[in-house]
Amino acid sequence: MSKPIICEQCHKVIEEKEDLVTASIFFRVKPYHYFCYGKDVRGARSVFFTNHPLNGLSGNISYLLTLLMTVALFLFTEGFIKYIALVYLITETSLRIYGYCTYSRHLKI
Repeated sequence: MSKPIICEQCHKVIEEKEDLVTASIFFRVKPYHYFCYGKDVRGARSVFFTNHPLNGLSGNISYLLTLLMTVALFLFTEGFIKYIALVYLITETSLRIYGYCTYSRHLKI
């Protein structure tokens, strides 16, 4: 049996994939219950730290927009800015892969 996934907010076990929200906070991926993430986002912590979901509908839309902006910047700009966008895309992709391998794939559907 795999190690249980514990919610960062309420410290209870997350059992189903649809209850899981993985969020990136300063290059650290944290697991939350769907409801707990909503409570945590409204807190003062979200004002000072970047806290965005990596999975779910909003995470997928955010990633798609990041991908499209990176491709546009890489094709239509010159100089150093296109490489900064590429590094950001690689970082976002790495965080999503890490979140999937660490948390999402171990939960039942």
